[in-house]
Amino acid sequence: MKKFLKPKFLFLVFWIVVVFVGIAALPNVQSLIDSHQTATSNQSTTTKLTKIQKNWGRGLNHTDQLVLVFNNQRTKLLSSQQAKIDKTLTQINKKAKYYGIKQLRTIHTSTNDQQLLTSSDGSTELAVVSVDKQQSELKVVAKQLNDAMTVNGLQTYVTSPDLIAAQRQQAQLNHTITILIIGAVCALLLLGIIFRSVLIPLVNLLIQTIALITTTSIAANAVDFWKLPFAGNSVLIIGIVVLVLSTVLTWSYMGDYLATAAENKDLEADAQAMLALQFKKWLVVLISLALMAIGLSFAPLPAVASSWIIALAVILTTLAVPTLNYTFAALLGHGIRWPGNRSWGHRPKNLWQQFGLLSSWKPMLGWLIAIILLVPGLWFARAQFSYDNLTPDLLATTTNAEDGHQVIAAHFGAGAATPVVVNITADHNLTTQNNLQALDTLTTKLQHVKGVKSVVSVTQPTGKKVAQYYVGNQLTAITTSLAANQKQLAKVQKHLKANQETIASAQVGKQLKSLKKLRKQLNKLSTYNDRISTQLVNTEMAAGNVSGKNKRSRAALRELNRELNKADSLVASITDLTNTVQMNQDSVISMYDDTNAKLKSVKKKLAKTAKTIGSVNSSINSTSTYLTSLKASEVGKVFFIPADAYNSDLFRNSLTTNTSKTGKITQLIVTFKQAPTSTSSLHALTAVKQATQASLLATPLAQANVTYGGETVTQSQVRQSFISNYLKWGLLAFVLIAICLWLSLRSIVLSEYLVVGLAIMIASSWGLTRLGYSTFAHLGNLPWLTLIWGSILLTLHWLLISTVTVNRKDWLHRFELADLKEHFALSGRLILPVSLFELVFYLPMLGMPEQLFQSTGVMLVIGIILSNLVTPLILPGLIAWTVNPPKLSFKNWGSWIKQRVTRQPKSDSKAK
Repeated sequence: MKKFLKPKFLFLVFWIVVVFVGIAALPNVQSLIDSHQTATSNQSTTTKLTKIQKNWGRGLNHTDQLVLVFNNQRTKLLSSQQAKIDKTLTQINKKAKYYGIKQLRTIHTSTNDQQLLTSSDGSTELAVVSVDKQQSELKVVAKQLNDAMTVNGLQTYVTSPDLIAAQRQQAQLNHTITILIIGAVCALLLLGIIFRSVLIPLVNLLIQTIALITTTSIAANAVDFWKLPFAGNSVLIIGIVVLVLSTVLTWSYMGDYLATAAENKDLEADAQAMLALQFKKWLVVLISLALMAIGLSFAPLPAVASSWIIALAVILTTLAVPTLNYTFAALLGHGIRWPGNRSWGHRPKNLWQQFGLLSSWKPMLGWLIAIILLVPGLWFARAQFSYDNLTPDLLATTTNAEDGHQVIAAHFGAGAATPVVVNITADHNLTTQNNLQALDTLTTKLQHVKGVKSVVSVTQPTGKKVAQYYVGNQLTAITTSLAANQKQLAKVQKHLKANQETIASAQVGKQLKSLKKLRKQLNKLSTYNDRISTQLVNTEMAAGNVSGKNKRSRAALRELNRELNKADSLVASITDLTNTVQMNQDSVISMYDDTNAKLKSVKKKLAKTAKTIGSVNSSINSTSTYLTSLKASEVGKVFFIPADAYNSDLFRNSLTTNTSKTGKITQLIVTFKQAPTSTSSLHALTAVKQATQASLLATPLAQANVTYGGETVTQSQVRQSFISNYLKWGLLAFVLIAICLWLSLRSIVLSEYLVVGLAIMIASSWGLTRLGYSTFAHLGNLPWLTLIWGSILLTLHWLLISTVTVNRKDWLHRFELADLKEHFALSGRLILPVSLFELVFYLPMLGMPEQLFQSTGVMLVIGIILSNLVTPLILPGLIAWTVNPPKLSFKNWGSWIKQRVTRQPKSDSKAK
């Protein structure tokens, strides 16, 4: 039983248990990577945007948007093609539940969408699909829609920024696996060639598998349970660190072990002693790298903050590789060499040795050569990056989503595919008159920002002003109405004047006077009638008195009497008629009196009305002049929506698209003229933020919460965080490395030399890489992750070679030049295998289509070459001069020059 309690069995059992536990606890790695697709944005901003989406309502909660693109490459869309597109979209809408579609917007949804979703040249039409991300996976739905929307004669695409990121992430992951497999196979072949053994590469492969499984399981569970930062594109660097470290540590252990075990018989004791030696040899490298990774994990960018996994990988690799190598070496003994008996022989001379001798003999000459190698890179080492969060840009082939993105950019503008969305959230309704005015003013100001192409908002749903919603246009309508009313008023005034003239021409007063004069005459006639009647009565009485005298007289009297009776009857009739005429005349006179009074009143009122109409006419002229001047002022540009326009289709469609269901959230969609990740777009975004803040200050929206979303916003955050913090991150990493080197080497001077050399090496490698890509290859600025990844992996290489070079603690106290030369000669034999192990992982990166992989591989290859050349050219002479500083005085320089001058003639005479 005691036999199985030996360390070799305990280590083996421990790691077997760890591997099985790790496999059992391993979550779905693919889902983990998909959920952290190239994450570079600030988590708090993402959380705010998610909250806004949840509160938006209108059935669009938990949705992702896909854009369906129909493009005619030759000319504008034909009517027959338009009919096919409509039919296709109708069929897709019928199967909305099958695809998980919550909303489908087409050119027929509203007049706003008609303009927004059709290109100006008429060759491209878009449709926007909102997909329920809780029900369907975006990549699956995109593939289904791409198959369903095929139209003969047209190019069709399904695209969105998230879909492009997912597809590129998958491509990047596939290429990462390819790089790691190629590197692992090549590393195994190198180990087999170096040791002439099959078992050692297999042991290394087993150890690498154990380290990768353990690291992946712990990291995945930590990300899942503790929500630690993680970016999907960090898989490559984590895998490379594990595989390179495990290969180097296996090579180091087996090389030292086989060199020792060849002379001794106690192989297990040698294996155990070698375990302690390996920890002592490499501990400074591993601790330095782990601390640097831990320091970077506090960065605000997930792509950098995921460096904590590198620290975890380094720690697990440090624990697993030496202990498992010890276990297999102790178990297999000499059998570990199978099938060979000899290892790779070392050359007596190597380039590292020759450069070290040159540096020891002529330090200034070695430094001059090193400066010549480093200066070009340092000259071009400027911090100019590409901040594309969808990096890498595929250089060889593009996906369907990327092609669709390019079509949208070509026909709708460079920034149309990924605009910036400004979300404004308030605690009150934003669709009231004063709030809409503030939003429209903000929209207009943003449209005038340099670099902005268009701004779509609730008041300008197509990116252009709706004419009837502005005071200036409304004043034009009012002025036109006033002019028409003024014409009508002039007509009324004309009719009024004519009526006044007609009333004046009636002369009712004169007619009344004539009537009154006639009445007097009738009164006289009545008096005369009375007198006649009296006379007739008297005559009749007199005739009665003489009626009896003679018969002739009686007959005459009877005749006279009859005539008198007739006259009396006639007088009575005249009297009755006169009375009737007098009565009628009195009534007419009374009526004329009333009419005359009323006409006088009407004349007075008409005079007042005429005066009032004149005043109104003058007022209308003044009002029209005032409104014309008001229209020309800033007031004419103010947004004002009439009450009846609230129910119009135009405004209701705008509300549905650009405001939430509660009316407390609204969005402004800002499209830039250039690509979202271009420098001009980043500057434009800064100007947009400043204009938004200034525009809302003195408005009812001063307290509103403003949130920005979109690819440009994400990259702006990356840019600001990276530019403001990358020097801090680098300084922190260098300080941690310097402390570890100081504690290990017991020399602060040597640790400073190594840290400064590391900084110069990284800067020069970056500068040469940038020079090659931007100047010679004309591929533009490099991705910012190139600098991060390149710095971490070059630090690993620098620590590996520097540890081998200065592994003595007393160089500055017990210095011997012969020992230094011999040590560098021996170190040169170890540098080549380490460099080869790294290069087999870095060289495959050059064949990948991603610019990120390519540029990182170029930077690493350049850095390794520079490190291997410059270190022996500088370090031996620097150590020698630190121990024995040269005496560089003007007197010495003068004597040296004098000696050279005096020696020249002698040499010339000898030559003669």
